[in-house]
Amino acid sequence: RTAAELRRDADAAAERAKWDAAIVLRFRAVARGLQERGIVDPPPGATARSFARDTARALPALSPAVDEAAGFFDDVRYLTRPGTAERHHAIAALDEAAVSARPSTPDARGARR
Repeated sequence: RTAAELRRDADAAAERAKWDAAIVLRFRAVARGLQERGIVDPPPGATARSFARDTARALPALSPAVDEAAGFFDDVRYLTRPGTAERHHAIAALDEAAVSARPSTPDARGARR
């Protein structure tokens, strides 16, 4: 599915208060959206945590939010902890920020700006 399709499905799940599904789908929308834009290229089977590390390298400003979102994803997907509206809203806010985020560019020394 495309990022747009995943967002639509996440929104539909949220409207039904299906927070676990909404969180999983919206996190996947973040990942797919950044992949579609060529910002990250996670290998098949990449974990949420490895995606968060790759995203933090490419988009340092999103580092805290994407790390937190990866934890929320793991909580509902693997640890069977219930999702919440607040956690879904946090991932939706990350997704909105990621849509407009631009990767930092290395300077002459190779450091990211």
